Amino acid sequence: MFTANSMNCLTEALGLSLPGNGTTLATHADREQLFKEAGRRIVDLARRYYEKDDESALPRSIASFAAFENAMSLDVAMGGSTNTVLHLLAAAREAGVDFTMKDIDRISRRVPCLCKVAPAVADVHIEDVHRAGGIMAILGELDRAGLLNRDVPTVHSKTMADALSRWDIMQAHDTSVFTLYRAAPGGVPTQVAFSQDRRWNELDMDRSQGIIRDKAHAFSQDGGLAVLYGNIAEKGCIVKTAGVDESIWKFTGKARVYESQEDAVEGILGEQVQAGDVVVIRYEGPKGGPGMQEMLYPTSYLKSRGLGAQCALLTDGRFSAAPPACRSATPRPRRPAVARLRWSRMATPSRSTSRTVASTSPSPTPNSLRDARQWRRRAARRGSPPTASVSSRPHCRPTRR
Repeated sequence: MFTANSMNCLTEALGLSLPGNGTTLATHADREQLFKEAGRRIVDLARRYYEKDDESALPRSIASFAAFENAMSLDVAMGGSTNTVLHLLAAAREAGVDFTMKDIDRISRRVPCLCKVAPAVADVHIEDVHRAGGIMAILGELDRAGLLNRDVPTVHSKTMADALSRWDIMQAHDTSVFTLYRAAPGGVPTQVAFSQDRRWNELDMDRSQGIIRDKAHAFSQDGGLAVLYGNIAEKGCIVKTAGVDESIWKFTGKARVYESQEDAVEGILGEQVQAGDVVVIRYEGPKGGPGMQEMLYPTSYLKSRGLGAQCALLTDGRFSAAPPACRSATPRPRRPAVARLRWSRMATPSRSTSRTVASTSPSPTPNSLRDARQWRRRAARRGSPPTASVSSRPHCRPTRR
């Protein structure tokens, strides 16, 4: 469930790709048939628009606000990459859809975690999700829980409800659907596309202990992603709660502050970072790190040192879905986000838990006048900062604004 896989899955929920697009293995022969069907579908959509003036065939007609809600609900339900927030917000802006962080926060509070995939758990991979019915099965469970917009159109069905009636294995009757989702790995290391056609003997239809759960048996009633707010992330940041060890849903430690990913890696490998620390990496967002590189090394090295469940990480940069520790990444960092981190200092006590990320200054709310004055005073004298705090506990709710 890194970024590419996550977005591949989300396009099914957006209604912009065919069933199986997000979970069919590249090496399986079914993928070739999927490609061919997608090509035929594109030609059909183009003809509908250019020959029949059918604007319902356009992506903007399909990817509506309700469709973006479905995509984010899927992401939260399966704990996908945190980068999906960047991409979804960018796509919504391009489509002229007013879909914001507030909508993501709202969705993350009501959608449960129904599926956990590597790296959140080590022994579940995308082929296992496919065997359990793929994305359509997860959407089906969300629908039965009343958490899906079922009247939105897709590129392959009149409505999402129509799509689920055919492609959700818990309600499907077409044997070709069951054949599709029984597509299995070849069992031989290869990078050759469409090179094998193995099938599982049976599907995973266990919704209480299987790979995909129903709402009653969810891994958690809070979703796999959460939006955090606080006085060092006033516009919000993202944490992948599905990948956070429960032992550090609430975390307190000293801040170890680094000015780049490279400095942080040096500090981690050089054993400056110890169990109980909060690693703060600044200036890796678009304001400070042009290109906004994906930072996989710090979390990987923390895990290699056995600190995966003993440290937290806070950054203005970008991560995918590979969190060995409780960490958060701002999805759209801007200058204020960097400014809030700017006054962090080495060995500053920090507290970390999944709904708030804030300095433990005397002011209780991040937007208060008292808080703003305090930050201005600190900026003026560059003194010691207040305690930093990150909240990753699913039942810990920030004050609504």
